[in-house]
Amino acid sequence: MICLFYATLEVRAKKEKLIWMIGTHRFEATFKDLAVVVGLSYHKMKWGKLVADLPMLLANELPELHY
Repeated sequence: MICLFYATLEVRAKKEKLIWMIGTHRFEATFKDLAVVVGLSYHKMKWGKLVADLPMLLANELPELHY
């Protein structure tokens, strides 16, 4: 599932949008949506904080994605 996500992921940085496919279903999310799902501050992300500097989540803290 993760490989499929990355294989189909399209990042539109200027519009702050992510687009990906799972099977024949197309999904879209904004950068703000992503920040909320993974528990980050969208405003801090806008200030250019590096992903490597963000706190790591434990396995039981990861959200489940359903479609």
